[in-house]
Amino acid sequence: MIIADTQLAVYATIRGPNTELARRVFAKDRDWSAPVLWRSEYRNALLGHVRRQDMTFRRATLAFSTAERMFLGREYVVETRRVFALAADNRITAYDLEFVALARQLSAPLVTFDKEVLAAFPNIAISPEAFAA
Repeated sequence: MIIADTQLAVYATIRGPNTELARRVFAKDRDWSAPVLWRSEYRNALLGHVRRQDMTFRRATLAFSTAERMFLGREYVVETRRVFALAADNRITAYDLEFVALARQLSAPLVTFDKEVLAAFPNIAISPEAFAA
């Protein structure tokens, strides 16, 4: 099992510069978990694509359905105290800290493209390149 950040899910389901890498991560471990927050972040990414006219609302809806299946039964509510405890030593957003907190709670690696998260939490966060290697 891995904790997959939203950007990883976006690349796994929408063609982009890191799609092949995200799909290699999925091929290596198909048991993706995430905080429930991933849904809002993913929707926001999809709306960005729609507004730039990179995709239609229909395609965005299909992409969201694909991502939902990837996380089916493995979405978690993260306790505020866990996020706040992590925030004391860094400037990482609460959004990103939800993924870190969940990774710690489930003793699973957080696979992320976020360089700040990778630097701040090297014991739990791993880049997709390193994970897929």
